[in-house]
Amino acid sequence: MIDCQGSVECLDIGNTKTKLGVFQKGRITDVVSIDTYEFIKSPSKLLPRNSTCDKRIACCSVVPEAEESLRKFAASLKSSLFMLSCETCAALPISYPFPEEIGPDRLANSIAAHTFHKTPSVVIDFGTATTFDVITKEGGYEGGIIAPGPQGYLDFLHQNTSLLPKVRINLKKQRLQAIGKSTVEAMELGVRFGYGSMVMGILDKLLDSLTESHRHPEIILAGGAVDGVSIPKAIVKPNLTLEGLALAFQKNNCEGLKS
Repeated sequence: MIDCQGSVECLDIGNTKTKLGVFQKGRITDVVSIDTYEFIKSPSKLLPRNSTCDKRIACCSVVPEAEESLRKFAASLKSSLFMLSCETCAALPISYPFPEEIGPDRLANSIAAHTFHKTPSVVIDFGTATTFDVITKEGGYEGGIIAPGPQGYLDFLHQNTSLLPKVRINLKKQRLQAIGKSTVEAMELGVRFGYGSMVMGILDKLLDSLTESHRHPEIILAGGAVDGVSIPKAIVKPNLTLEGLALAFQKNNCEGLKS
């Protein structure tokens, strides 16, 4: 539980989806999402005007265009806006040599992991990109690895070939047979069989590289595509980013929350 009173609209703006959760009574509730391109056109689709006036908004964004739309929307309603960055993540030590390069979503994940979970920990976030981040007690955010997300593989095939169609991945779909009987099935199987192996291969290399004192980290899975992934003994936290964002807001604005 996040021990701070008040209500904050927490926004995680990703390349594909924008997720909203309400931080109130120490918890994230009422989680909804829309496509980010829709949010760019009209933030009010996710943040209704009648519910946002005089409210606090906390945001982590990896899409500058969406961030600009949000700033204009918040200003029009005179709502306070907190943007998470390496300069506003007071809850997290950073030992990474280039903190300004760390995505705000990765900072939010790391804040939540550092506060709520055993360290060392490895956070794997499954989204448009698949990110692996290492968090330790003393060093905080140490660094990580970035790889394509499952949809990225399919988009690459469609965009860089003449005949392969655009396919939307659905990792919750019942597992297909091992031999594709159509072009779409063949593409889906390539991602299903290859993506999981990539994730486990990267994780194994990452674990092998950790020092002896950090040899057995807690594995935390986050992000929109987490439902289609299974890693033994891992903790699944689909709203980890929103939790970390609320924590960052609390550390920077807790006096305001108690008003």
